[in-house]
Amino acid sequence: DAEYATAARTAMSELDGSVGNAILKIHNQLLAITAKLLAYVDYPDDEIGEVSTEEIGQLLDQSLKSVSDLCDSYGTGKVIREGVRTALCGRPNVGKSSLMNRFSGCDRSIVTDIAGTTRDTMEESVVFGGVKLLLTDTAGIRDTDDTVEKIGVARARSEMEKAQLIFCVFGDQITEEDRRLAEEALQCPGKTLFLFNKSDLSPESPLPFWASSAPCFRVSAVTGAGLSDAEQAVKTIFLTDLPVGGAVITNSRQYQCLCRVKTALQRAKENLSLTPDVIVSDLEEALAVVGEITGQTVSETVIHEIFSRFCVGK
Repeated sequence: DAEYATAARTAMSELDGSVGNAILKIHNQLLAITAKLLAYVDYPDDEIGEVSTEEIGQLLDQSLKSVSDLCDSYGTGKVIREGVRTALCGRPNVGKSSLMNRFSGCDRSIVTDIAGTTRDTMEESVVFGGVKLLLTDTAGIRDTDDTVEKIGVARARSEMEKAQLIFCVFGDQITEEDRRLAEEALQCPGKTLFLFNKSDLSPESPLPFWASSAPCFRVSAVTGAGLSDAEQAVKTIFLTDLPVGGAVITNSRQYQCLCRVKTALQRAKENLSLTPDVIVSDLEEALAVVGEITGQTVSETVIHEIFSRFCVGK
């Protein structure tokens, strides 16, 4: 059911067991620490050996890193699964709708020489730089007395505020309005890319001094020139953390569970100066949450691990 190549690769990774293997690794790490501490606490008369705080701390660090790596992958996994909310914004007649059509590969938006043709938002799902973009073409942002156009401009600004990625588009004639719009886009929460469109008309025209405030590209909606560089920038922003053949969490329930595991392990580290049974309590909580993902029963698993690894109670 994957909609594009990156999603397909991630799905294949899950099918090959990368996520399951990563979670199993975490389970086994926690199990080894818990069994060692429990054996030490419950069977003090047996020759298990001293359990040092330094050793437990190192083992906890290893487990924390494994959990943190998986948690960190969720941002990328969410992008792959849901896509990136993206706004095309700019003054009227700078070529936003033409770029929308170039991105989507069809005449999705109406294109004319009349300023203010686009008065409402137009949405399309496209793949750009290996990333799924939920692309919204917006009305040209300018001061206007037209009641309907005012509503379109307000919606355009709303889309900018909600977007994870903003393509701020400029034409071949740069104005003070463009500068103000660039500043407005940069103040929004999402990432901003400047697209200086119509490079086929004026390829050598100098860029304004404020162009260096964000990644900027000379592009042409007519010829497609420069868009490959913009694609690479989008890929770098959103897929940099995608591990090659590694595990990527795309499931929100798994992510929430792993966050709880991380919290329990951090608490265990803070409790290293206390008695081992306190740390065991934190570790058992972490194992129980991992068990919610794997379906394993903690108590039975820990008991089996103790008797298989240590010569106790005989």
